[in-house]
Amino acid sequence: MQPDLIVATHSGITAEEYGVLSQIAPTLAQSGEFDDFGMPWQEQTRVIGQALGRSGEAEALIADVERQIEAAANPAFAGKTIAWITPAAAPGKFGVTGPNTPPMRFLATLGFAYPTEVAESIGDQWSLRISSERLDLIDVDVLIVRTPTQESLDAVKAAPLFQQLQVVKDGRVIFFVGDDPIYGALSFSTVNSLPYVIEHLTPMLLDAVNKL
Repeated sequence: MQPDLIVATHSGITAEEYGVLSQIAPTLAQSGEFDDFGMPWQEQTRVIGQALGRSGEAEALIADVERQIEAAANPAFAGKTIAWITPAAAPGKFGVTGPNTPPMRFLATLGFAYPTEVAESIGDQWSLRISSERLDLIDVDVLIVRTPTQESLDAVKAAPLFQQLQVVKDGRVIFFVGDDPIYGALSFSTVNSLPYVIEHLTPMLLDAVNKL
């Protein structure tokens, strides 16, 4: 591809991989200050802007998106708990996305709170593996569920322990299947994708909160 620049700010590349990539072209790796895939979108934008000689434009983009986030932070979101789960490969197991990931940090800027008990269990990990028997941990105000296929989503919805959650009974669950563009935009949480998240996900979050 003969790139002039390789951007790997949202990654978990190793020192060995960085060495290979940097022989192809200048490579922007994730800062060592953050966990893998955990570099804040503002810092990613600044590093890329600096590498391109467009720092001023990068700062303008950051400021614009931050204004959009501030405007989207509905008072109804303040203090409401939110969690994000994905079914694991093993039957009856789920992965709970950690609070220090880009999507959960974004949701926090809207005013949402991460469930305390889960935060204490997950610590600095990227995610927490729980069994169906501990789904009570994510019986929160708003729950996001992402599954790779419709079949796996149907299996989650049919699980008796999932059906018993109050958040499920009240219809305060937001479902994403496969490569849903809202899921992708939230998962990566970049300066380009967050405006899309604000436009399309915020109304869904407000609808869920209004069912409390």
